[in-house]
Amino acid sequence: MSKILIVLILISMAIVPTYGQNKECILDTAKDGDIIKVHAKLFRANMRIIPTSCPQNNNCLIQLVWGDDRSLGESTLPVNRDKVFLEFERLRKEIIPDTKTDVCLPSCPKYEFEGEFEGKFEVVYPKDKPIFFTVPYQLIVTSILSFEAEEFERIDPPLEKYYEDGLKYTQSIVPTGRIIRVDNQTVTEQESD
Repeated sequence: MSKILIVLILISMAIVPTYGQNKECILDTAKDGDIIKVHAKLFRANMRIIPTSCPQNNNCLIQLVWGDDRSLGESTLPVNRDKVFLEFERLRKEIIPDTKTDVCLPSCPKYEFEGEFEGKFEVVYPKDKPIFFTVPYQLIVTSILSFEAEEFERIDPPLEKYYEDGLKYTQSIVPTGRIIRVDNQTVTEQESD
């Protein structure tokens, strides 16, 4: 009986999507030119996101471009620069200072982000014709609806960790436990124990 229960639990874990995931990857349904809302994780060092409803790999990368960026030429779109957008930009620009022995190139962002972005979806390179080191999609952002920012800090001495194969590495940038949540109604901060 216990073996059956374990099998049922494992099957249900495989079927039920994890927190923040939909059953369907938005990249499978969105078409070039669609206006979409996407819940995604932002890469710490650049303006690229991966939707939480999609496999976490390079084929699902989306480059964020602000709608009023001059590089878009006549294709610019208005951007809602409300308090959510302004707080996102302020936190995104904060970095962790380098030390004499620990340097980040180009820099270490102080926060990791997960949020809901809205804008015009564009296919830059079709999935069936991948080009190495390119991002297949872009989102011309018109609004940031909400986000969470997890704060990180540098520790000294760094933590010593091991990969599964036994190789040792050090980790000097770690979460502080502080999370900032921002939407149009509130800005809240949470400290974990």
